Amino acid sequence: MIEEALRQLRESFVAAGRERIFDLLAPRLSGERDVVPAAEVARELGTTEGTVNVMVHRLRRRYRELLSAVVLRTVDNPTEVEEELRYLLRVLQGP
Repeated sequence: MIEEALRQLRESFVAAGRERIFDLLAPRLSGERDVVPAAEVARELGTTEGTVNVMVHRLRRRYRELLSAVVLRTVDNPTEVEEELRYLLRVLQGP
């Protein structure tokens, strides 16, 4: 489910000609510790750190929307989506 949502997200950026932006911001989706600093991403994109932070926020929001849609296809009742997302998060965080 996670890979499907991430694939869809990436495809939307590629279709919009924003593949490089996706590649620079995507590591922030998983909370990786060794990501390129926002200041460096901003320099690479010719923008500000604040703008990069807003872009990351929007990227995360869209990712969650796509992930919710993918999960929705796997449950019997739409009210189960949030519960499934919480379960998925617990599994990914580990013991």
